[in-house]
Amino acid sequence: MKYMKSCCCGCCSVETGTKILSILGTIAYVSELFGTISGATNDDVGKLRKFTHQYKVNVGVYEFIVAHAVFAAIGIFVCVLCAVGAFQKRRNFVIPYLVFQGIVMAQIAAVIILLLYVVVLVATLQVESDTQNSEDLSTFKTVSMSIVGALAVSLLITLFMVIYYFIVVLSYYKELDAAERNPQPSVAYSSVPGNPPPGYPSQGYPPAGGGVPSGYPAQGGFYPSLPEHKGDAV
Repeated sequence: MKYMKSCCCGCCSVETGTKILSILGTIAYVSELFGTISGATNDDVGKLRKFTHQYKVNVGVYEFIVAHAVFAAIGIFVCVLCAVGAFQKRRNFVIPYLVFQGIVMAQIAAVIILLLYVVVLVATLQVESDTQNSEDLSTFKTVSMSIVGALAVSLLITLFMVIYYFIVVLSYYKELDAAERNPQPSVAYSSVPGNPPPGYPSQGYPPAGGGVPSGYPAQGGFYPSLPEHKGDAV
């Protein structure tokens, strides 16, 4: 499978894209968490909880708020972890984000399927031959299918965007994995005649021009002098 090398129509690398997505995801989930907490402290929610407790009716609103807050907190954690992994090039820190995004994609897909089922269910509704009821049902079908259809389309667009973001981060993960499996060899220092590496004594390195290093005899054909090349006279 081929992975992406750049994202945003080639405007940035997958590394930069991963950094941006993790930061934006952190901001989004922090906002979502604070919004959920503020909604849980709303007077209407308190009245609803009191009503359900008094009449022993469980509508699951409070439980849904708690679950949503926990989900947002997990989203903050994995996005921050992904940002750290992107900035420090730590591959394992990216894995929780990929798993979390996979769960998000599965949830969105499940909701879309449920909405399509609702559309089919509403479309097959029938009543008796009463004209008034038929007109009311027709209006109900039109309004319901329009709302549910618009919601399904918006969720479908969101799903495609989440899939694209997932592929960007997955490509960066594979890029880090390839870099760990095939590390680049270190560049060895190549000594230049007459210029030893910093911190090393000059003894033992051939001087510029091909002379004999100090401490070595000139006989035996070692270290021959290089002929000097003079430029052509102008």
